Amino acid sequence: MLSLVWRDDALEARVQGSQPQPYLVRVRLDAGGLAGASCTCPYTWGGICKHVVAALLAYVRDPERIEERPPLAEILAGLSREALQALTA
Repeated sequence: MLSLVWRDDALEARVQGSQPQPYLVRVRLDAGGLAGASCTCPYTWGGICKHVVAALLAYVRDPERIEERPPLAEILAGLSREALQALTA
């Protein structure tokens, strides 16, 4: 597990797999538990992949590793128009 970030209602993780680039995992949780999950790995056999499982296990077993970040909209709201335009340049 390279990184674990909690933002809004989702856990975002970078998980090292068999490819040189880490896979990007996003897990949405709600009061009922798992609300959705995605991963950039090529797994297509149904259900969730092992990278999503790894992120969920880290969430449960090692919660102090999770970095909490404010919602992206909150961060962007404080930027000027020029600063926002510079982000796309």
